[in-house]
Amino acid sequence: MKKNVLILMIFVLLMFIFSTFYYSLYSLLFIGIAIICFLTLASVLKNVGFYIVISLAYIYFTFTLFICEFGILNIISVILLVLYFIYCSYYVFNLFNNSMNIQFDSIKIPEDKEYLVVNYINGPIEDKNTNGLLVLDDNEYNLSIENNNKEVKTFGFFKEDIKETIIEEKPYMKFTNAYNNYETDYMKSYNIGRYTGSFDKSKSFKIIPSYHIKITLKDNKEIYLISFNKPNIF
Repeated sequence: MKKNVLILMIFVLLMFIFSTFYYSLYSLLFIGIAIICFLTLASVLKNVGFYIVISLAYIYFTFTLFICEFGILNIISVILLVLYFIYCSYYVFNLFNNSMNIQFDSIKIPEDKEYLVVNYINGPIEDKNTNGLLVLDDNEYNLSIENNNKEVKTFGFFKEDIKETIIEEKPYMKFTNAYNNYETDYMKSYNIGRYTGSFDKSKSFKIIPSYHIKITLKDNKEIYLISFNKPNIF
């Protein structure tokens, strides 16, 4: 994935440079190149603090570029900048195959291997109902789980060891925080409106898909997992 970030950076840079030359936006050229490179550096290092600071400058610069010229090339350049920012954000915050934003203390997310963030329900590892990571390395699966004591336990098996894999998609109720009676009242302010409501938080929920995975090995061992991203590594 780090390689993908660098490839995308080169593509975005080339499009941005071409756009600025086409519309003679030379005053933005070197500033834009510097901001894109700094955003990439923060992404590759996965330095969250540095990334957030650079993101503010990046967003401001992208907006400035958008209002400078409404030509088709400039609009394409802005769209690419936005998409690149989204990709980098997913990379920095480990959101690929991790829609529940599960964070690990001892397990490292691999850079260039297929993986799936899972909830380990039951199986050959003694612990149950813990967060884990299933990594596909060529022909081998490596399952790592992290228990409440931050201990990592692993279990490995090969593709040819699998007797059967059953995946069932089921709805899952995801809880989120919401503000009570929170809205913008534009009648109270002509320019930006004012917020009304108590600002007290309450629980709300939305339905998202979950994938229940049962892996049966040829030695009759069974592994039960739940993922909130589509399991494409089987």
